[in-house]
Amino acid sequence: MEIIFKNNLSVRINVIHQERTYSGLLEGLPTRKMNEQKLHGLPLEAQHQLGKIKVYLIEPPQKKIEYKEYPFGEPASLPRITCMAKLENNRPARNEEMDFSMLILVWFQDAFAFPIEESILKTIKTLDWAEIAQDFEW
Repeated sequence: MEIIFKNNLSVRINVIHQERTYSGLLEGLPTRKMNEQKLHGLPLEAQHQLGKIKVYLIEPPQKKIEYKEYPFGEPASLPRITCMAKLENNRPARNEEMDFSMLILVWFQDAFAFPIEESILKTIKTLDWAEIAQDFEW
């Protein structure tokens, strides 16, 4: 599958890893603090899953969970599915002496891809591949 970035640049999805956002939560509710910790650790987790390359996270919205007097923090949830994709373009992003460019893109959506949710695709179209991707040589 290909996705389109700013300036109509087409980029291939080479690998995609998806998991339930709260698959490790055995009991209780997610909280804003828990979500912030998850978001903070995602770049390292994405590199562990897909390789030691640059990671770009599309910040997800946190939705307040109505719960009366929850003792462990403010209940809030992220979208249900965490998606991590290794993207590649057969041209370098910035350095013309290199051969190609890659990036790990991380986002959240409410169902497993494919398709990628329309709101995410709209956000991707605003991203400048030249600014966020990493160049490589063969």
